[in-house]
Amino acid sequence: MSEKARNHISSAEKVLAVKRHLLEGVEVSVICEELDINPNRFYEWQSKLFSNGSEALTPSKESRAVKKKIETLESKIRQKDQVVLELASELIEAKKKAGEL
Repeated sequence: MSEKARNHISSAEKVLAVKRHLLEGVEVSVICEELDINPNRFYEWQSKLFSNGSEALTPSKESRAVKKKIETLESKIRQKDQVVLELASELIEAKKKAGEL
């Protein structure tokens, strides 16, 4: 009995296979033949994709933290811009009074 080498298929390839079937109408048998897998394996991927799909569409804690950090940094930039504007205005006003402008 010959042992068949296991074919590692990445998560991205699995999603692409299910996508090809659902969106492009490619037959499951064709996809399974291309990937050298049993159709049951394909249907397992499809089932997992649908049962875990909500996780992919839900913002993660990390993305919320990044968004909050961006908002904080943008706020600091606006404050610094305001300070620079005030200082520049005061400098121009002082130069005008000193007759330099």
